[in-house]
Amino acid sequence: NQQRQAERRAHKKHLQSLDPNHPSIPEGDVDDLDISVAVAVTEPDISQLMEDLEVMAREKEDLLADNLRAKDHVSSAQTLAQAQRDEYHQGQLALKERLSALEESIHHKEKLIHDLTTAQTDAQQQAVLHQECARAVEAESRRLREQLRELDDAKQASVEEVSEEREKRRQYEARLRVAEDQLLQMEMERKEFMAAERQKIHSEEKQQYQEFETHKTAEHLQELETFKAEYARLTAQIDQAENRQRKTLEHLTHQIDQYKKKSVDSARQIKILEEKNVDLRNRLERLTNAKRKTGNDDVLSDQADAKNADRPAGPGATGGMSKQDTEEAQMSAQAVGEWIRGKVEDIVEFRNAKNELERLQLKQASLQAERSGVESELKPIIIKATETEAKLKKKVAEIDTKIVSLQDKMTALQRRIAAARARNIESPELLQELEDLQESIDSYQEHQREYTDRIHRGGLDDALLNQKQDLLEELETIHTEIELNQARMAHENLRLNKLEDAIATSGGNAVVKHTPRGVDRALNTLPSDEDCFGALMRELKKNVMKTDNARSDAKLEAMLKELVSTIVQQKTQTSDNSASIKQLQQQLDDKIAENEELVRTMQKSRTEAIRRQDQQKREADDKIAFLLHQLRTAESRRAA
Repeated sequence: NQQRQAERRAHKKHLQSLDPNHPSIPEGDVDDLDISVAVAVTEPDISQLMEDLEVMAREKEDLLADNLRAKDHVSSAQTLAQAQRDEYHQGQLALKERLSALEESIHHKEKLIHDLTTAQTDAQQQAVLHQECARAVEAESRRLREQLRELDDAKQASVEEVSEEREKRRQYEARLRVAEDQLLQMEMERKEFMAAERQKIHSEEKQQYQEFETHKTAEHLQELETFKAEYARLTAQIDQAENRQRKTLEHLTHQIDQYKKKSVDSARQIKILEEKNVDLRNRLERLTNAKRKTGNDDVLSDQADAKNADRPAGPGATGGMSKQDTEEAQMSAQAVGEWIRGKVEDIVEFRNAKNELERLQLKQASLQAERSGVESELKPIIIKATETEAKLKKKVAEIDTKIVSLQDKMTALQRRIAAARARNIESPELLQELEDLQESIDSYQEHQREYTDRIHRGGLDDALLNQKQDLLEELETIHTEIELNQARMAHENLRLNKLEDAIATSGGNAVVKHTPRGVDRALNTLPSDEDCFGALMRELKKNVMKTDNARSDAKLEAMLKELVSTIVQQKTQTSDNSASIKQLQQQLDDKIAENEELVRTMQKSRTEAIRRQDQQKREADDKIAFLLHQLRTAESRRAA
């Protein structure tokens, strides 16, 4: 054992002398090395001992042969070597002693060989164990090489994927640049086209524009031409109707003047007759007085009574009026025409205002129904958005809890790492666990940002979000139209009140019963056309038709009725034509607004397309950055 230890120390010194930087061998490896060195050192001794054993065996055989020969010589030479018996006996004793010493030596060497054999067996077993360990280490090495090869393949694949992503990104950027160039070119073409369109609407450049816009523009132009033609036709009809109305009014005014002239002539004739009647009465009195003297008073009085019964008696009975009273009682033809025209215009305007109020009320009901439909369509989207937003907020709260828990674990792990470093202990497992925790926190934070973005967008995807925005814009538009329609209804109600006051009263005398007034007046509470016409005729009878001839009054009333009916018809037709013109103008404005809305929609679509392209570009950049981060992480792990 001392020799072994000395050999070990000599071997260590030899290794250190060969390599000063040779690392110290662990204790377990030292035992294995000692065994290997012992086996290597004792192997020559064992060989030498085996050779010695063979030599001793040969010597033993030789000695046995010598002994036999000696015995033979002794038996044969007993007689000859009696003198040498003592010497032989001493030699025999010496040989026995030598033989015992040799046997002891052989026994000692056999024991030594047994020990060496046992040690060699143990060394062989240790060598087998070491071989198994070496095979395990080799298998582990092969596995690690396979893993390293897989990592190399993964790295190569990642590099190829990154290169493919870069190539795709370059292609995408190239396509994006081409699309941007095309978009800029399209915008320039559109600007050039719009400039050319302003200069020449029906030019050939307009036909080369997009088919949809060309078709729509052609339809709008056709409708515009139709509207212009209809406007010209209605304007001509209005002019013709006004000319006919003016001629009819002049004709009727001339007839009224004639009737007024005839009435004045009749009054003059009545006055002449009254004067004659006065003369006749005076003459009759004179005759009566003269006859009374002659005694024929009764006969003359009877004749005078008969004559007075046949003729009007007195100014009051004959209905005679002076010239001044006639001029004050009768209206001039021009004043009558103006008065009738004003009243008819009030009636027609009242009728138009009533029709406009009816149209506005129908439009109000339609807008409210449309608003109810849009609200009913928007309600499930809002409910879904609320539910989704609540779920997303719950998920964000759960992620916050997990992030806080992971941060606490990360803080505790950092403390452990700091404590280990304070004791000069490096722990790769703790560092790897810390890195895994950081990656988990980053992943949760990324999910949290995604959920937060969805919450900011109302918890809806792009399609539902766009639908919600469209519905909200439509609802806002409908609300604005309802408010505008209510303002128009209030204005029409004010007009109706003023016109009703103008029609209902004349000189402080009410001819139409007032109705309750308000913003939302029912149409059945308004005066009808018959009521307005009846009020006009009553006012005509009261203020205009004041002759003493019943026949003339009836004829004048019939003519006035015909005049008023004609004027009302003409004014109604004129008003209807004006309403048609307004409606056509409104349709034209709607078409222009629709065209402008179409242009705005196209611009909005282009803006949305550009935004989506930018978003796709950002997503591609984020994906490439994430892949590069994974690649760098894999490379750092491999380097570690």
